[in-house]
Amino acid sequence: MGRFTVLDDGSARDAATGLVWQLRPGTALVSWDEALASRGDGWRLPGVDELVGLLIALDPVAPFEHDVGAGGVWWSSSRSPFAPTGLARAVELRPGGTPAVVLRERTCPARCWRVRS
Repeated sequence: MGRFTVLDDGSARDAATGLVWQLRPGTALVSWDEALASRGDGWRLPGVDELVGLLIALDPVAPFEHDVGAGGVWWSSSRSPFAPTGLARAVELRPGGTPAVVLRERTCPARCWRVRS
């Protein structure tokens, strides 16, 4: 059995963390404030550590509908205590699938990959 189990509601449970992730990460580009405001039905933005953990675990057999090699930037719910209030933490998936935590202006566009506990 693999690390991720696909559930009937279009999500996948991570056996290592117990978290449930959307199978299809969002493709729309939104600001951090929009990403936080669009929570609902138990879904939320992941913390930066949760998101990095997911992206590190992705491999060709993971059930998610995303091309890891294509890269992308996803918002986390985390802000840096050392950064000005206009910055939030995001995770950039670099070519080859390497995640990197970056600080971005909250008004910059990025994607959302929702999680629930």
